[in-house]
Amino acid sequence: MRKLAQAAAMLLLPSTILIWGASSASALITYSGTATCTSAGGTVTFSPPLTTNGTALSETIKVTNPINPCKPSNPNVPTNVHGVIKGKVVISIASAPVSNCGVLFPSSPGTKSFPPTPSPAKWAVAWTPAGTASHLAFTAFDVINTAGQISFGAPVTVTGSFKSPPPGAVVLSGGATWSLASIQAACALPTGLSHLTIGATAVDTL
Repeated sequence: MRKLAQAAAMLLLPSTILIWGASSASALITYSGTATCTSAGGTVTFSPPLTTNGTALSETIKVTNPINPCKPSNPNVPTNVHGVIKGKVVISIASAPVSNCGVLFPSSPGTKSFPPTPSPAKWAVAWTPAGTASHLAFTAFDVINTAGQISFGAPVTVTGSFKSPPPGAVVLSGGATWSLASIQAACALPTGLSHLTIGATAVDTL
């Protein structure tokens, strides 16, 4: 929980991706140590589109997020290492329509935590220069409202490159375009909210 709280504290930044790991003897193609990365853009898509009157009990959220630059802690890892996070999370709640914006997004500051189906959800990070992929597994997908700004977060266990322990965290946000007011306005459109663009700003994360 402490790691997730650290990630949540940075949600005012346009977008931050954090992956923590532990140094270990590993093959040359498997990166060790830690990597702290920032977003280089990307998208979060919603299927079905989110609306103010959504009735679907299951929502599929897909993420494609280039991360660059990255700062590796291990001097043997190339300093120009960068990657792309790809994956999806399916949220299903029998008692509530998660395709309804009022259900998915907190209307006041706080966090809504959703268990993925199946659990754990699994994302992957492909690295350049070529190295073993990082696999990110998580059992909670958080939708966070910080002073009216929305972000997504997940505490992750990392295998492959930059493997855990300690656990890592993924945080996705988009600055002003991810304000609750902007999201609610998009949800009210006839076509609903089909995607959000992840912010692209380089920031120090640690």
